[in-house]
Amino acid sequence: MNKLRLIVLSTFGLEAVIKRELDGLGFKDYRIADGTIEVQYYQYHGHQASR
Repeated sequence: MNKLRLIVLSTFGLEAVIKRELDGLGFKDYRIADGTIEVQYYQYHGHQASR
C-alpha cells in the first residue's frame, strides 16, 4: 500500500465546491481549511482508493 498526501490550494470560498467534487470522486479522508484541502490518497497494488 502506498500513501500519498495531496495538498490542494483553492480560492477562498470554493472549499464547498471542492468538497462536493471529492465526495463525488469517492474520496473520504480529507481535511478542509480556509483555502486549503488536504487529501490522504492510498494506492493498493495498482488500484486507487481513498481511505
